[in-house]
Amino acid sequence: MVQPSARLAGSTQILQFIGTVSVSAAAAVYPKAQSSYPSDAAIDGVTPCCARFLLADTTDLTDETKQFPKFVFDDSSPAGAAPHAPVAGTGILNATDLDISARTWCQNMRVIVQPRDGATALALASIQAEGAKVCLDVGADSGLGTDTGYPVLCLAFVFAAAPLVAALELDILIEVRKSSVR
Repeated sequence: MVQPSARLAGSTQILQFIGTVSVSAAAAVYPKAQSSYPSDAAIDGVTPCCARFLLADTTDLTDETKQFPKFVFDDSSPAGAAPHAPVAGTGILNATDLDISARTWCQNMRVIVQPRDGATALALASIQAEGAKVCLDVGADSGLGTDTGYPVLCLAFVFAAAPLVAALELDILIEVRKSSVR
């Protein structure tokens, strides 16, 4: 299970996940494991599946060094240079997910994903980082289904072939490019 590492030195607006993204229960089953993709993901080179990342350390929600500070979630900061439209990445959320992707801070979010090994790169046809969605982990059937109240990054992957390894090795960088203080 991947947890966010401490924020990068000198930045309060960048979180990094480095490690293993593994398979878990089917797409409509809750609760979901941190940093997992559904067991019923299509392996056809076309259909996206959703890997989910709570934007906080699930093992210690009080560790503020492994989450965005509260000012990042300001919804009135400018979105003029947003990296993607809030409608991008459709089809990766479940009907019960509380989608907050239209919020300004989500539109100002940039996600960079890099496979860490050759087997992961071969297994993935694409990583749709520009179409990442954000939902809230509230109740038993939104986000991870653990009711923490934290945002969950939903990142779309398209599998080209069955994963050649037990899990995907990825380096994921999440940056909120504009906020009330930046």
